[in-house]
Amino acid sequence: MYSASDEVADKIIVSGHSDAGWANDPETRKSVTGYVLTIAGGAVAWATRRQTITAQSTAEAEYVAAYEATMEGREIINMLDEAQHVIKVNQIKAAR
Repeated sequence: MYSASDEVADKIIVSGHSDAGWANDPETRKSVTGYVLTIAGGAVAWATRRQTITAQSTAEAEYVAAYEATMEGREIINMLDEAQHVIKVNQIKAAR
């Protein structure tokens, strides 16, 4: 599972968590990505979908899931930035 968070100057926290199941689609052997993004603890974006690539390992599937969550998270952060919020980046954490 991958986890990251950014904190806006007025203490709004944007967090993201992702996970992947390696080759768990029995017909295609594709991995499945899942993620949720929150602002101040409330879910604002989430997805569960089959990955477009065929991951060769659990680690690769997890990286793909983390990448997809990060791209969605960047959109949220850009939206907050355009709304004149100042973004403070916190440490990015990834579970092993």
